[in-house]
This record gives sequence, C-alpha cells and structure tokens, in this order.
Amino acid sequence: MPRPSPSFVKAAGRRPLATMSQRTQSLFRMQTRAPRRTFILRRRPPTVTQTLNHDMDVQNLLKKQYKYNQSRLAFLSAACLASAIWACVSIYRLYHVLQENKQEANQQAEEEHVRKNKTSGVGGAFSSSGKGSGNASGSGKIQADSHPDSVPVPVGSKVVIHNPDGADLVPTGHRTVPHFPRKIILPGNANTTSDGTVEYTLVGLGVRTVSFLQLPVYVVGLYIATQDIAGIQERLVKRVNPLASTLVPSERKDLRKRLDEPPPAGNELWEEALFPARTALRITPVRNTDFPHLRDGFVRAITARKDPQETKDQRFGEVMRDFKHSFNRGKLSQSSELLLQRDAMGKLLMSYVEAKGSGKRVLMGEIEDPRISRFLWLNYLTGSVASPPARESIVQGMMDFVERPIGTVAAQVV
Repeated sequence: MPRPSPSFVKAAGRRPLATMSQRTQSLFRMQTRAPRRTFILRRRPPTVTQTLNHDMDVQNLLKKQYKYNQSRLAFLSAACLASAIWACVSIYRLYHVLQENKQEANQQAEEEHVRKNKTSGVGGAFSSSGKGSGNASGSGKIQADSHPDSVPVPVGSKVVIHNPDGADLVPTGHRTVPHFPRKIILPGNANTTSDGTVEYTLVGLGVRTVSFLQLPVYVVGLYIATQDIAGIQERLVKRVNPLASTLVPSERKDLRKRLDEPPPAGNELWEEALFPARTALRITPVRNTDFPHLRDGFVRAITARKDPQETKDQRFGEVMRDFKHSFNRGKLSQSSELLLQRDAMGKLLMSYVEAKGSGKRVLMGEIEDPRISRFLWLNYLTGSVASPPARESIVQGMMDFVERPIGTVAAQVV
C-alpha cells in the first residue's frame, strides 16, 4: 500500500512521521534536559550522559584553561616581585654592613691617633698636629665624613668633635644631620626668659627609622639640665646600693639589666630617676616633612603607652586635642629643630626653629598635664621604642653617670 504524501497528512490534521535525525535530536534533548525542582522534590543529580557532555564541552575546557593560566601568571608575578624586594633589602643591608666595617676601621685609626697625641688627663682636651676626621653614630662609632677641621675630644666614654669655633659637637652618623650640639641653652621659663637661661647637656642620640627598609626619618637626642645631672646620678646609685656613692662593675651590670627591663618595671625605674629632672628632646628631620606627619607619630606613641584606667577621664581627651592642635602647621624642612621641653613637674613646652628661616624659635604650645610628656618620653626609653639606637645611646649615657662619684659627672657626660 503506498505511503500517503505529506500534503495529504497535513490536510488530514496529522503530523508527518519524524525522520531518524529528528528522533536522535529529540532523544538528546530529553537526556540533557535540566532536571526540574519542585517545592517538594529536590533537584535530581545529573546523569552520566549530562556529566560527559559537560566535560566534553569545548567552551568549558577553554574557560578552565584560561583560569589556570591567569592563576599561574599571578603566582609567577608575585614570586618575581618578592624576589626583587628581597634583593633590594639584601643589597641595602650589605651596604650598611660594609659602612659599619669602614666606620670601625676609622674608629680604631682615630683612637690610635688620639692616644698618641694625648696631652691632658681625665676629660681633658686632645691636640693634634694633623687635621682630625671622624663621625660617630649614636653608639659612639666614628665615621669618615666629619668636619675636616674638627678635633675629636673624648668626654666620658664617648667621642666629641671640637670644631675651630670652640663648640663641642656630637656626630650623629647621618650625613644630612652630621652633628648635634653637646650643650644647648634654653629659657628657664616656658613663656619668657625673665628667669634666665638653663644649660642642657646631651646624654644620648640616635636615628629614628621606619619600615623594614630602615628608612631614616629624624635624629633625636635627649638633653638633661646640667644642674640636674647630679640628682639623676644619685637616684640611680641609691636604687642599686643605698650606701654607695658610686657603683662597682657588678652593681653597674645589675643597673644596666634594670634599665633594659620592659614595662612596667622599666617604666618605674626611668620615671623615678629621670622625670624629677628637667629634660628636653631635640628632633631634627633628615628630610623634608610636615608637622601633621610628626603629630601622627607622636599620637600613636601616646596611644600605645597610655593606661586605659589612667586616661579614661574627660580631661585627658581635652589635653590630647590641645596637643594635636599645636601641630596644625605646615611644612618642616630638613635640618630644622623641633624641641620638646619637659620641666620637673611634667609640663611640656613645644617649639621649633626653621632651618630655612630667620633662626628664631617659634613657640607651638604648652601642655600642663604631665601624662602627655611622660608617655612621649617613655616612647624613647623603654619597651618597644621609636629608635633603638637612641635608647642604647641614652642607656649608655646613664651608665656613664654611675661610673664616677656623685656630683662629678656634669662636665663629663655626652
């Protein structure tokens, strides 16, 4: 019997029979159809055919390969960047090691030269037929980039540069700020000079650095009123041996251990020995900076040092606002001087001298609350300090106090 034509079937209201290719496509769609999910039934897991079809999808394979290549490229880039940073750090540290070796060699040569030309006794002057050259770091090491006409003069256990003008300078170890004055004259009163002036003597100094690259920021030095040095010496000696006027080597070792103790034991010793005296922090930037940048560093130091129970009152918040307001100023060029002066009662006086200006000291403000100055000073003395070289130099200066009888150190300290 002959098969009816498609037109006849369509006219009769029936669909034509599907061909073999159409049946295969329909079966493939049924097998790859996404399983339904109803309110009651969960989504069925994909069948083996669906999994195979997904794995054999060329577009999906290309996407996976692209993601793999991107991850590999990111990993290799991070590895290259880390290698470059580590190489820079290694070169930087190697350079400083070579510089330290050079400084030690220069120090030995300078000490030998001074020893041959010694003309006086303890704390005396040294004369030389040649021109001395030397520069020391905060720990007393000598460098070769000092003033060409300077003569090294030993004071206590450290070396001072005596320039032709008659001023005593202490080398800092940094080329931008090569020297700090051994003595400075400051007003005896916070507001006026009616009470006369007070001489301050340098005890220790060092360079403040930041980040793992040890980038220098400023040089800081601690000064103590020369008239108050005998009192500090007495308090240090009596703390170890109440009956002694000076300390023997074993007692000095014990005192050094106490000075190196972390807070709160370290805070107690420094507050007892140093804070009854008039002191000052002299800060000199080694590069151009601004007052807000310095203020942020000081505020972080105060926040890290403060005791929550001691500073929970409203008065402390007002004092902090006054302290921040004092630094609402502009730029501070390199080699300028920022002075933080603390009296025996803990009052803080802030002033600065612009290196590129007229040289006149500008008063920034006063803080009566002793907590601000105490937290700032402890930031350089105990615990995690802002400048480890400065702290080491200050501790060594304190140890110089107890090596001589009480009252005989004022003219010997650096």
